[in-house]
Amino acid sequence: MATNPSQGNSTIPRKDPFGRSEAQIIVELCFAVTICAVTIVSNSLIVLAIKRLRYLDTTTNSFIANLAYTDLGTAFVLMPLWFTALAYGDWILGKVACNFFGYAKFVIINVSLNILLLIALERYLKVVKTKLHRKLFRSRKNMIGLQVFSWLVPALSYSPPLLGWGSIIYYPKTALCSIEISAKNVPYLSFMVLSQPSPYIVCFCYYKIFRQVQHNRVQVCSRKNRAACLRAQEAESKILKTTFAVVCVFAICLTPTVISAVLYAADISAPRLVHAAFTFLLFSNSALNCLVYGYMNPQLKAAIKKTFKCCRASKDEEENPSANTEL
Repeated sequence: MATNPSQGNSTIPRKDPFGRSEAQIIVELCFAVTICAVTIVSNSLIVLAIKRLRYLDTTTNSFIANLAYTDLGTAFVLMPLWFTALAYGDWILGKVACNFFGYAKFVIINVSLNILLLIALERYLKVVKTKLHRKLFRSRKNMIGLQVFSWLVPALSYSPPLLGWGSIIYYPKTALCSIEISAKNVPYLSFMVLSQPSPYIVCFCYYKIFRQVQHNRVQVCSRKNRAACLRAQEAESKILKTTFAVVCVFAICLTPTVISAVLYAADISAPRLVHAAFTFLLFSNSALNCLVYGYMNPQLKAAIKKTFKCCRASKDEEENPSANTEL
């Protein structure tokens, strides 16, 4: 791992370690900055909409806002460090920054997974076990506790490499600092996998929701109540679309990163472009998470448009204050 920039006064390395041309580096950086910009704009609109509009103050939306905060953290904390690694083709910021990047990356990813788990559990209990849902999610104290829990567990479980159990190194082809994949770190790597069951529970919850909604539709339609039947079908359609979108986003954006780790572990050589594409997909998840929930939730979608128009109106007023003072 390089810890110093190239020699000379230039802030750009004279020779890229992977033989990339200056144009290719610029294209990669522009793409990365675009992902960052979309992440900031989309998640900021989600947060503003939920905070400004009282009718959006629901349990699920509070989790979505927390998810948006994690993605904003990715954009403001992790992506700038990633930009540097992309530009130089190496890590020039030192071991401490590499450890911080690797630790923060795992914490943010797993906080997002925990929040997705809470969203899935909340929806599952609301559809399948309504009494338990009221006990668990109607209390403000419980809600705060769940939100804190979603952050605290990853923060603690991924801290051992900072204390000597496991190690974080820079992987040049991915442009990321991550847990070292080696035989000596097998115990900690196993601990990481076992301590994060969220993906499996999320899939289970959505599967049960689908089954329950399907069962309810049969019951409602059997009563020959056309209006109720149409409402049930509409509810089922929304849940199925959201479920499909969540599964796709998770599979497309996060699974390739696991594949990249497996390739490193198996000492299988893959082109740098393949690993780089996996990294771009990983960060794209931060731009897509709230887009999925916002776009596929009619209330949030309308609220985002309203918030965007308000922001534009406020900007116009600041640029043309005289227009508002004319009689």
